[in-house]
Amino acid sequence: MIEDDLYGNIYFGSSRPKPCKYFDEEGLVMWCGSVTKVLAPSFRIGWVEPGQYKDKILKQRLIQTISQPAIYQEAVAKFLQIGRYDHHLNTFRKKLYSNYINFRNSIEAHFPENTKMSQPEGGFVLWLEMDPKLILRYYTIMR
Repeated sequence: MIEDDLYGNIYFGSSRPKPCKYFDEEGLVMWCGSVTKVLAPSFRIGWVEPGQYKDKILKQRLIQTISQPAIYQEAVAKFLQIGRYDHHLNTFRKKLYSNYINFRNSIEAHFPENTKMSQPEGGFVLWLEMDPKLILRYYTIMR
């Protein structure tokens, strides 16, 4: 299993949800993450905890990976080292949760009553389900 845990650090609750890797006793899960989505989108820096696939991952990395500039890696390493990443994540999570509340309130106030809305526990996504009749009407008007 490949666990893509890009958004695991942007949870709304009091503690981070445990990744599947936490329960992996046989090294079958490759756990991937990144600082890209929450810290520096253009840096494209991530990591993998490959479990029993370490040798294969290292070989593929040598064959396929084009490395990011060392300065990006050094900047992120320094940011992590001085402890600013946790502060950044706390601030970022609060802002995302505030945005979610604002969106939820606006949707509840202005969208039709039968609009269904997800209740995310973190991340960037809010899923809405609209009345199919409303969507068809909109589509017909826009044509």
